[in-house]
Amino acid sequence: MEGQRKQVVDGFGFEQKHGKQRVRVARVWKDPTTGLHHFVDWSVGITLLSDCIPSYISHDNSDIVATDTIKNTV
Repeated sequence: MEGQRKQVVDGFGFEQKHGKQRVRVARVWKDPTTGLHHFVDWSVGITLLSDCIPSYISHDNSDIVATDTIKNTV
C-alpha cells in the first residue's frame, strides 16, 4: 500500500496503522416536494496511519485514537 510506513524497533517491525472495519453509517432525509422519506446506509472501513512507536517503546498512547472513538465520529 502506497504511503504506508513500517519501522523496525529492536528487531520488531511495526505497521503504523489502526482502524475500524464494518462501521455502519446511515442517512435519512425527507423530500420536501413529495413528502417521502429516503433511507440509505453504508458499511465503511476507516484506517488511520500514525506514529505509534512511542506507544510501544515509551508507554505513551497520546497519539493513538481508540477504535470506538473512530466509529463514533464517522
